Amino acid sequence: MLISPSTEPNGLHETGLRWHKGSRFTIGWKGHLFLAGLTGGEESVRRLAELLATRPLAELASDILGIYGLFIHDAQDRTWRAMSDNAGMYKVFHDRRGLSTSFLKLIQARGTQAKDTRVEAVVEYLAQGALFGTYTFVEGVGRLGHDEILILASGRPPILQKKVLRAPSDDSTATFVASFEGLARSLKGRRLSVDATGGYDSRVIVCLLKRQGLDFEAAISGLPGTADTRIAQRVADCVNVPFHLYEHDLGGLDDDLERVFLAGDGITDLRRFHRDHNNARARLARGVEIIAHGGAGELFKDQHTLQDFPFYGSSKINLARYYDLRVSPVSMSETDFTSKCAEIFKGMRSRSIKFLESVNSRTNNETYNRIYFFVRSPDLFGQFYSNYINMGLDVAAPYLDYRNAQIGIRLPPWQSFFTRWHRRVLTAHCPRLAALPTAEGYTASDAWRHLPRNLTGFTLTQIRRGAKKASQRLTGKSRFYRAGAFVADAGNFMGGLRQSRQYASAIERLKSAGILAPDLDPAGVHDAHVGRMMTMGLLLRRLDG
Repeated sequence: MLISPSTEPNGLHETGLRWHKGSRFTIGWKGHLFLAGLTGGEESVRRLAELLATRPLAELASDILGIYGLFIHDAQDRTWRAMSDNAGMYKVFHDRRGLSTSFLKLIQARGTQAKDTRVEAVVEYLAQGALFGTYTFVEGVGRLGHDEILILASGRPPILQKKVLRAPSDDSTATFVASFEGLARSLKGRRLSVDATGGYDSRVIVCLLKRQGLDFEAAISGLPGTADTRIAQRVADCVNVPFHLYEHDLGGLDDDLERVFLAGDGITDLRRFHRDHNNARARLARGVEIIAHGGAGELFKDQHTLQDFPFYGSSKINLARYYDLRVSPVSMSETDFTSKCAEIFKGMRSRSIKFLESVNSRTNNETYNRIYFFVRSPDLFGQFYSNYINMGLDVAAPYLDYRNAQIGIRLPPWQSFFTRWHRRVLTAHCPRLAALPTAEGYTASDAWRHLPRNLTGFTLTQIRRGAKKASQRLTGKSRFYRAGAFVADAGNFMGGLRQSRQYASAIERLKSAGILAPDLDPAGVHDAHVGRMMTMGLLLRRLDG
């Protein structure tokens, strides 16, 4: 969907886009949007239209919950106002002429060619898998930040206005738990599928939604017979909900990669998105309307501060170590690039660390969590959620609700150690669910009787995680332990990607663009970088026309 200042709402249609037309405001939205105490969608949007008559959108923004894109046409002053959710998950792209819900459609409308791409952005994406900031791969095209409203009016350039976002006055766990009452009400009447990985993050969501009396299915994308899928089945059985397992399908991989590239808007890592895209299609085929996802549950853990153990809550913040271990554990080499791009690559780490300094807080825990929420989550989760929503599958992500995220960011440091926060929530509200084992072999319970087994399992897991990080830095591969990751991709998936025509074509296009070194051996590319190279190469080929 493309919107310019002169665009009229009539005739704007695309998958997942809904409209409410009032006497003054015509409001379009994509995704799951709701106000506290109301059902999502029409009821909430109708109330929003009433509120807009007396209060500006910037002040109302903090009260508009969910993962969504919002587009408001004011017939009185003939302006458009657009924003994404307060976590910046849904992607809205803009330039000097207007906005779009699709990066590919916007650059096509601009007549962008391969020569117009920002080489610095391509190198950054290849090296670290994300762009830090609101710029994109094309000069003059940006993406809306979590705290921005885009205003379009005829006869003047677009204006970016800041939202007035408020953190919760009470940042206790009780406030987080209470937020599920409003979320459950917002989901009333919708066919819901909850990610049920069996891990801590999704288990808390299953627990708290079931506690609200919601009907839903539990689903997982994985391989039959693995510990992950067996535990996910047990989680579903424990709360008495249907369970669905999607097994990664590599049939017709070459043709499917083209579809996945387009569904990912030309900017999503094909390696990371292929299985999830097909799982989303399977959910849609079952009639699912919205999924609940555990993205950013790490905000309530010590996962991003573990490298500073035991100095939690310290005012000493080591962003260089954080970057090396958390952002780019598998680094590319200068020799992977042409001499021009090698210079860009050499300065990228220091530039990225300098950018991360802008998110600094008073302690290491808060700083790393703020980086994860404000800088990394919009790519780690937001691009995927946007893709799902554009496919017609809405998303609820409770940990990424702006107010809930602030609770996690400010969580007292040692409450996150040993997944203590998750254990306490589960044990207090769903003790049977808490007592089930995790994939690591110990339970998610805070009960004393489980403590010896849990401490032993937790200690061994942390040792393996340390070995994993060391192996990533030294060899570029996780040789010891896939911490927090499912055995989910089909066994020959990486081999299939490397043998695909898209991979060979992408590497050659990046070489001809003067980005990758002419003598780079495709077989020597680390697994972590394969999907990124495919995405960037295919994007350049698409811009070739």
